[in-house]
Amino acid sequence: MQNPLISIIIPTYNRAYIISETLDSIIAQTYAYWECIVVDDGSDDNTSEVMKAYCECDNRIQYHKRPENIIKGASSCRNYGIKRSEGEYIQFLDSDDVLNKVKLEEQINVITKADKFSIATCKWGRFSNVQNLFSNFKNEYISYKDFDNGSDLLKSFAINREFFPVSVYLISRVLLDKSGHWNEKLSNNDDGELFVRILLETNKIFFVQKK
Repeated sequence: MQNPLISIIIPTYNRAYIISETLDSIIAQTYAYWECIVVDDGSDDNTSEVMKAYCECDNRIQYHKRPENIIKGASSCRNYGIKRSEGEYIQFLDSDDVLNKVKLEEQINVITKADKFSIATCKWGRFSNVQNLFSNFKNEYISYKDFDNGSDLLKSFAINREFFPVSVYLISRVLLDKSGHWNEKLSNNDDGELFVRILLETNKIFFVQKK
């Protein structure tokens, strides 16, 4: 079976000082069939210079500036990235996220064996620098397991006061299109609102054990 393309979509704004760590973690992925679409929300730092260097080094990386006729914001940049993407599966990231090098491979191996209304999740954590990556890892989450449907994961979040950031999920384009894209009118918790819609359409949750 041909390896499906994963579209990694990243909005950014004035993150020239840190986005290289995000891009390095993507380039280091053991799964090679991806495209990375970075959409700049109007940065006035040297983001364009950083991105130019990465695009020249790896043709899987694209850099776009948000068109002026599109409303400013991370959600609109993500929606623009979706329109420019071609992948069968979607990975959303923020421009200060980093991925374990096996993240995409482990998740795609699981999710492609199920229907397109299934998603894959994994562990996550916060860090202050790459050397200190796992210092605040969320190792004890009750929601770290498979679920028979997305509604059960939402119930687990509510009961256990847990949540997953967007970087945890790998989803299919089919599921995203059915659920609807990012709500550009929201300035806060837009990720939570989107993934509630996605999870309500999800048939199965596959939790990948590796960090």
